[in-house]
Amino acid sequence: SGALVSGIPFARMKGMTDAPESYIFSQIPDSSAAEAFSFHQLVASSDPHIMPRSESQIKVFAERGELFGVRKATSGTFVAICYATLEERSHEWEIGGLTVLDELRKLGIGTVLVRFTLCSVIANERPWDFGDKIIAHVHEENPKPRGLLQAIGFELLAGKEIGRASCRERV
Repeated sequence: SGALVSGIPFARMKGMTDAPESYIFSQIPDSSAAEAFSFHQLVASSDPHIMPRSESQIKVFAERGELFGVRKATSGTFVAICYATLEERSHEWEIGGLTVLDELRKLGIGTVLVRFTLCSVIANERPWDFGDKIIAHVHEENPKPRGLLQAIGFELLAGKEIGRASCRERV
């Protein structure tokens, strides 16, 4: 026979009418690259600080195992994505393309996704064994990701021209 456990049952946290949404963090397979690109386009089109990526770039990130995302557990729809890609000539892993739905910002989803991505790069790619650095580029007029990046150990280094936008480089 099982042990009897007594306690006070709670259906939900005080003030909550429904259970909170659950999210799944994962590496995005190439079979989901088109869906990830559609999400990226949706968010990037309304945020001038996000460098738009082409569908072929997103597909290549997914094929190489460099694309990471967050989906709603109930519907499977994307709510956030980012990538980690190696620039072999400069020996730099770039963490970039962090896009999170506006209505889900400030929940920590972006922070967890960047940490998840970093853990994958560090555990699977061992960048320091090969003399590689891990960097991120942030548009100089975009303060949103700076606090996130500093909180997980990135340091502000210097301004740098990248493509069509001026960015601050972090390592």
